[in-house]
Amino acid sequence: MFARTIPFILYFSAIADSIANFCPTLERELKRRQSIEFGEEDPYDTPSKHTPFIEVDGSEAVVTVGSEEYTFHPMVDSSDPADVHWINYIYVVDQNGDIIKSVTLGPEETKAEMRFTIPNGVESITAYEFCNKHGLWKGPTVNLVATSDDMSEEVCALNPPHDLAWDSLHADFLRRQSLPPFNSADPFTDDTNPKHIPYVTVVDDMKGSVIVGVEGNYHPMSPTAPHWITDIYVVDQDNKIIAFHTLDPSAEAAEIDFNIPASATELTAYEWCNLHGLWKGPTVTISTSSSTFASSWMAIGITFGTGLIVLLF
Repeated sequence: MFARTIPFILYFSAIADSIANFCPTLERELKRRQSIEFGEEDPYDTPSKHTPFIEVDGSEAVVTVGSEEYTFHPMVDSSDPADVHWINYIYVVDQNGDIIKSVTLGPEETKAEMRFTIPNGVESITAYEFCNKHGLWKGPTVNLVATSDDMSEEVCALNPPHDLAWDSLHADFLRRQSLPPFNSADPFTDDTNPKHIPYVTVVDDMKGSVIVGVEGNYHPMSPTAPHWITDIYVVDQDNKIIAFHTLDPSAEAAEIDFNIPASATELTAYEWCNLHGLWKGPTVTISTSSSTFASSWMAIGITFGTGLIVLLF
């Protein structure tokens, strides 16, 4: 019904304070989910197919979840909430507990792994992974010989998911929605609580926007809580996802802009709040008059242009 998934990487940059907040916010969120969803205050660390093992070769390293001894963790891509199962995140911390690399994976991958260059000044590295169904896991620490006393300053940034990722992400939101604390088979639609409702605005026949909440009651974006709208996506009249945005928790508002395909006649937005689950907004019908008018003038322009070229020749 929706699409498939490929990985999107949290690339590192040292440019914006808002981006600098993302990895610490992500880690706090995964620890919160470990406590709420799995009843554990600490990551699991029993060696298994969920263990993220690190192999080091000079200044390069690779994290692999599982091993030949314990089997490798499966990556199951599915639009069925009961079947979708994959390693969602891998990240590595140094001796100070600072995240030096992180990746977000898609379930179409054949293996859950992450490759990275070890920054200068790092003396030890420890890998963590988050399985969408089995929570946060910690691997064994690897001690290193630091190549320099000068610690590299790495900051991770958020990259949006590829469009092939949308189906599995939606399926996992439905799976999580059905579990405590939400216990709902469907997205919430309570318009008495507009703070969580994603409202679509059609700007013109080619552009649209979504904002979560209404004036005076917009949803907060707080990286410190953490409490934010993690994702907003839009479906058309056939329940096909036409736009999907993963949001920075430091953004001023939970909002997106998107392109409207010519085939769309209806638009409905969804949003995932990290604390309050999946929400669905009201459906907006697109008027076809403006797009028809634009198409007609395009056809006239092409005909006129062709005629003009003929006259010139």
